[in-house]
Amino acid sequence: IRSMFHVHLLCDMFARVVDAQRLVGRARQILGRDVYVHQSRINYKPGFRAKGFDWHSDFETWHDEDGMPEMAAISVSIGLTDNLHYNGVLMIIPGSHKNFVNCVGETPDDNYKKSLKKQDVAVPSDEALRRLAGGDGITASTGRAGWVTWFDCNTMH
Repeated sequence: IRSMFHVHLLCDMFARVVDAQRLVGRARQILGRDVYVHQSRINYKPGFRAKGFDWHSDFETWHDEDGMPEMAAISVSIGLTDNLHYNGVLMIIPGSHKNFVNCVGETPDDNYKKSLKKQDVAVPSDEALRRLAGGDGITASTGRAGWVTWFDCNTMH
């Protein structure tokens, strides 16, 4: 199993995490409005032999597959284990949220079933990635278990 969805509905501990006022309050502060959980999931990304996720922005996927109308969302990644350079760490292109990258191709129905194995649509071109990474490079979101990474829903990661 590579990903498990709706974890805040399946597990009381994760339900408490998404209701924690430290997180909810910060999300409201960042977005300037009330917030809700659009998606929760656990991604299993072991190091060395892991198969990563293709570069993407969450908004591109949420817009195409879920109909999210605008980029008024943030993504929050909470490390359940230590996130180090060698064990499947989240990679982010800083500043990429300022540039929407329209990815070609039509998203098929139930794309999420296939995209968790290999994402073929809603991924940026190599040229777009080179352009975005040419600014501030690529950052590895490293930290100890419990480390929280906040990023705009349009951030390439």
